[in-house]
Order: sequence, then C-alpha cells, then structure tokens
Amino acid sequence: MLFDCYRPYLRRTTTATPPRSPASTLTAIGDDFDVNTDTTFALCSADMNALADESQCLNDNIINAAQQLLTRQYTSVSGLKDTVLVAASACDVMLESDITVNAVQVVHDNGKQHWLCVTNKHCSAGHLRIYCSLQMTPSVQCLATIANLFRMQSPSLTVDIMNVVRQRGAVDCGLFAIAYADILARDQHPCNVNLDQLQMRRHLIRCLAAKHITPFPVTKFRTIRRHVVRSVVVSLYCVCRSTHSSGEKMLQCDQCREWFHQRCVAISDEMFEHLARTTANYSCPRCTGVNNVDHEQLGAGNSDQ
Repeated sequence: MLFDCYRPYLRRTTTATPPRSPASTLTAIGDDFDVNTDTTFALCSADMNALADESQCLNDNIINAAQQLLTRQYTSVSGLKDTVLVAASACDVMLESDITVNAVQVVHDNGKQHWLCVTNKHCSAGHLRIYCSLQMTPSVQCLATIANLFRMQSPSLTVDIMNVVRQRGAVDCGLFAIAYADILARDQHPCNVNLDQLQMRRHLIRCLAAKHITPFPVTKFRTIRRHVVRSVVVSLYCVCRSTHSSGEKMLQCDQCREWFHQRCVAISDEMFEHLARTTANYSCPRCTGVNNVDHEQLGAGNSDQ
C-alpha cells in the first residue's frame, strides 16, 4: 500500500533527470540558508560541507539539527534528545512509567561507528526496536546507552533488530537514521519503504534549509513477512536499570538479591573492598528505605560479628 504522505517523493525512474551533486545543491540553496538565524540548531560551514560531501558520515550537529526539526513538527513524539548527551548518559532519562509509546531516538554506536534509530513504538513492555541500515547488532556499549536512556523496569530488555532494506556502503547511516525517525514520527513503518539512497543527502540539505523535514524520497514500497531479523536480550540491573559491562564493579543486596553498580549506590572503594573481603552483608537503599545512605555506617552495622 502506498502511503499518501510519500506519494510526492516516490522517484519515477522513467522521467528522472540527472541529479546535481550535493555540493551544487548546497550552493543553490545557500542564499536561503543562514546557519546563524536559529541558534537552536546553528550549523557551521564545516557541518554543511560534511553534509554535502558524499564520502563523509553525518556528525552530531547535523543529526541534532534534524532531530530538533522533528521535535517541533511532532510534539506528541518524545525522545529526539541531543545525541552527545545521550552517549554520555548526561541527558534526562525516559522512565518507562512516564513516556508514551511514541519515543524515538537517534543513537550513535561508538563501538561500531554507526548511526541507528531506536523506538518503543509498537513494542510491548520490556521491548525496543532498532532500525539499523546495516541490520547490525549494537555493541555492548551502545546497548548500555540505550538501556540507560529508556530505563525499563523489567528484569531484562529485548531489542529487536528490524528488517529494513540495507544501505549501500557505510557512510550514509546517519541519513537513514534520520529518515527512520521521520517515518516513525509519521506513524509509518520503516521496514515497508525502500529509501532512495542517491537522493537522501540532497533531500536533507533542502529540509535543513527550509527548516522543515519532509518525507525522504523512496524508490518503492514493499510488504514483508518477517519484520524482525534477530532479537537480543540483555539483563538489566541496579536503580539505573542498565546493563553490566566487563570490569564494572557491582555488589548484590542480601535482602532483595538485586545487583547494583558501585557508582550508582555511592559505595566508596574502601567500603567496596571491605564488603568483598569479609562476610559483611549489604542492603541497598530500596530495602533500607533510605535514599541518601551513609554506606560506611550501613556496612558496619550489617557486618557479621
């Protein structure tokens, strides 16, 4: 079925004219695009040159500019947070109890140097969908970032890698991630479209110039039987409801048996070593009913005599 919002953007191969290069397109719209008129997503000349260069991946500035436009256009969609803050786990988290089923976020997988789009739309509790233009499984670091952002309250997180049409090459992943975010914001399914990769970069340049994201060009639509390529299940721990990384210090509460990151419950290195060397019991803040716990005193009080 052809989505009406995409009809004007369906490329007709029989009447297509030779496309201009991204550089010439950028020059053509340059008079109308003042990177300093809107400080919320000001792009410098280096950013625009990177966008025009077909050999370069999109950077955080470009991704965030597009996300901010989507935020303005789709006020009911949550997420779309600054990708630098997301990677640093420095942005406001999206508690599962607070967010709607309309959360969309573009994430950079630093472990695999790749952009992807993650969402909870059309997902059951404890599940997320990842739209990756290379259908890759995210790195352990990226899965931790995603879990930390969405804060699922379930014991585990199931991530479904969706069956989108794979991109050619590796540098256009940012373009696809933005296109997926736009499709999801329109309540459509990225798996059902074959995006016109040759037109995507030029299209995003025009959208940034107009300060409005329109549907990305597609070559055709498709109906598929298998929407999920594979699923990855990761265990969630601690008050942060995130994962465990190799070498990360954790301790188990002797009452609820939940595991906690040392940093999240503010246990000092000295206290951690004391708990590791002795048979002292540890009770987490939830079980003690104390938010700001003096863990040195708590540990001493729970030590076996």
